[in-house]
Amino acid sequence: MPPAQSVLLPVDILWKIAFLIGDVEDLIDFLEALGPCDLLGPLAHLYELFTTHHHSELWPRLRLNRSILDSSERHLYEKIVKYYGHIVVDDVWEDMAWLQRYLNPMAQIAWNLQDIDIPLTSIRLDDWAEFKIFHLAVDLRDDHDAIWCTVALSELPSLTCLEANISCYDLDAFFANVAASKQITQLHLSFDEYQLTAFDLVHLTEWLRHQPVCQFGCELGDWEDLDFDVKEGFYHAMFNCPTLHVLELSSCELDDIDFTEFDFPMKSLVLHQCSLASEQVQALVSRLETSKITRLQLTDFTFDHMEGIESLLEIQPKTPMTHLALSGLHMDEAAWSKLAPLIEKCTLETLVFYATQFSSNVTQSLATAIQNNQTLCELDLNYTEMAISDVELLIQSMNHPSRHTKAIRIKWTSHYERIYDPEALQALKALIALAVNGGGEFVYEED
Repeated sequence: MPPAQSVLLPVDILWKIAFLIGDVEDLIDFLEALGPCDLLGPLAHLYELFTTHHHSELWPRLRLNRSILDSSERHLYEKIVKYYGHIVVDDVWEDMAWLQRYLNPMAQIAWNLQDIDIPLTSIRLDDWAEFKIFHLAVDLRDDHDAIWCTVALSELPSLTCLEANISCYDLDAFFANVAASKQITQLHLSFDEYQLTAFDLVHLTEWLRHQPVCQFGCELGDWEDLDFDVKEGFYHAMFNCPTLHVLELSSCELDDIDFTEFDFPMKSLVLHQCSLASEQVQALVSRLETSKITRLQLTDFTFDHMEGIESLLEIQPKTPMTHLALSGLHMDEAAWSKLAPLIEKCTLETLVFYATQFSSNVTQSLATAIQNNQTLCELDLNYTEMAISDVELLIQSMNHPSRHTKAIRIKWTSHYERIYDPEALQALKALIALAVNGGGEFVYEED
């Protein structure tokens, strides 16, 4: 018989197939399968970059830094960049001709100008106007930066998402200009010693009320000393915004909020370190059944509101919620014995614990609840320290044959450096094998 001949698929088809693969490990398996058949084409350049770079720099978006222009891998980037529909451009580029030549003219670009070593005001926006920049991330250190950013709102016609780290003391009319913009629908703010004024909050309220806002995030927003009427208007606009999909508040004082007044139309809500009282958690829980929230994160370093957590787990099966993240549940075994039966009856697909203490007895209760639960597909243990044997027990409960759920995944993120301990590393490999043999997946990461 004549030898089989390789058939090289059209380049565009290869890349379309690759972009349909959501999981990066599956993508690498796909590339490795094509390699021996000499079918990779330009994907060979991507595979070569995977051997020297973290996958997050290459997939599903390509991250470009000006240092690649002086690297030995420049030619690899030049072969693949045109196939990407989403690009992250870091820092300031002087060689604009390179971007113009190699980028797909229809590519959506996220431009990251945070932590740069030159003033924003030295960057010519005219050079970037032809690119489809939809996301801009900046540091606002003084009023000149704020003015430059305001100009960017009008000079970058594709811009819809603004991310700003604010450390200056005078923003002048910055929020008024954001509110007046017809294009910004996603806003992420992080503050460093900046105290929001009533003027600022009024304009943020206008933006939430009058623009089709889909995402709003705020970290360290300081509005505590403002008049309550101003804050109340802001709260109502934020928690009742009909177009909002994602709301994320971190280290923002919300101790004066009455959650019973809100509709919660968003699909994802994150409240992290927001000084919530137990009664507020219960008030929030009372609104979940009629809300649209499918992903909820309530995290605090000492989140021990037992009554609120019990109420939350009791009501969950009657809500649209499929993803729940909790933290700081430093409760005794008696308290956990009340939660375990509620977890068993939950209809969640994903359950996340942040910085939560688990004794072996508590783990046993949780494992029993998971084994009897028929919907939970993913369990995330983030900075939750526990014995290897306890993690093994949770894997066994997730993979128990009596459970008829779809793909099973357990992720454990830890501060401890186990991967450098040969004995611990061997134990982790055994956990991975245990999960795989049961038809699931175990992922371990250190931070």
